[in-house]
Amino acid sequence: MQISLKAARVNADYTQKEAARLINVDVSTIVSWENGRTSPKATQLNELCRIYGVSVDCVFLRSKSS
Repeated sequence: MQISLKAARVNADYTQKEAARLINVDVSTIVSWENGRTSPKATQLNELCRIYGVSVDCVFLRSKSS
């Protein structure tokens, strides 16, 4: 099952601000990732997935065309 980065965050009950603080990025960076404008680096994605309690395999990052 694939889920969006936003859905993973919401399911883990984190706000964008909380997630940003936990991995030391700006809130606008989280927004950009969730909207598919940019993608996190592998290390950042791994950390987000750890925090959100999901595997990297089940996180679906939308492409710019979606």
